[in-house]
Amino acid sequence: MPYTIFVASDVFHRKVNLELEFPFAPTLADLTRQTEQAFTAEQNAQRPDAGIPPFQVLKFQVVDEATDEWVEVFEASRIKHHDQFYCFQPHSTCYTDSQGHIPAARKPVGFQFVPSAPEISGKQQSTVVPTAPTLSMIDPPKSNQLNQSNQSNQNGRKKGSSCCCIC
Repeated sequence: MPYTIFVASDVFHRKVNLELEFPFAPTLADLTRQTEQAFTAEQNAQRPDAGIPPFQVLKFQVVDEATDEWVEVFEASRIKHHDQFYCFQPHSTCYTDSQGHIPAARKPVGFQFVPSAPEISGKQQSTVVPTAPTLSMIDPPKSNQLNQSNQSNQNGRKKGSSCCCIC
C-alpha cells in the first residue's frame, strides 16, 4: 500500500495541493526531493515558457494534532500517512506565499514515480522520472475524486485540505 502525503504550496500566486505517493514512509530528504520535482513539473505544466528556476523547498509545516496549529517539520518522525503539509520556498521575486484556503489535494501532473534499486542499507529509495508536461495534462477533478477528498479525518478536517491560514 502506498504511503500518501498531501503537500500544498503557492504556484504562480495560487495555492496548489498535490497528493504525493511513496512506496514506504519517506525520509525528510525523500519528501523534499519529490516535492521539488512535483512542483517543478506543476510550474512547467502551467507556464512551460516562463523560464523560472526550479521549485525549491525552504521548509515544511504540518498541523500539530495536539495544538491544532501549524508547526515546522524538522524530522521524519513528523511525517505521517495522509498528513497535510505546507511547503515554503525561499524568498524570491519569483515566489510569493500568501494566506488562503488550501484546496483539495490532487495527483501531480508531468511526472511519475519509479522505484529505484535498494541501497546498501536495504532501504529502497524512490525516484521521479520527468515527462514533458502540457496544459492539457491538467484535468479537472472527477466527481468521485471530489467526494473522496471531502471526507473528514478524525479531527473534522478534510483529508488533503485545510482551511487554516499559513503565514
